[in-house]
Amino acid sequence: MKMSHIPCEEAVLNVEKSFWQRLNFIDRIKTRWHMFLCGNCSAYEKDSEILHRILCSMKSEKSHEHIQPEELQDIKKALE
Repeated sequence: MKMSHIPCEEAVLNVEKSFWQRLNFIDRIKTRWHMFLCGNCSAYEKDSEILHRILCSMKSEKSHEHIQPEELQDIKKALE
């Protein structure tokens, strides 16, 4: 089976989609392959996952609590 390479735009869109719904098998494989080959998109995925976790935790019932120190460190790292 020949693995076709998806463009960066499609890969990051799949990353964002994957936070809200399960990607189909082919899209998961193509996105994983792209992340393996593309350092920029791989870094985007890591940063986006951190931000997604933080935003979801802020939205939860614990939203009146302050951001935890480790979450603040993750934000700082993502912004560097």
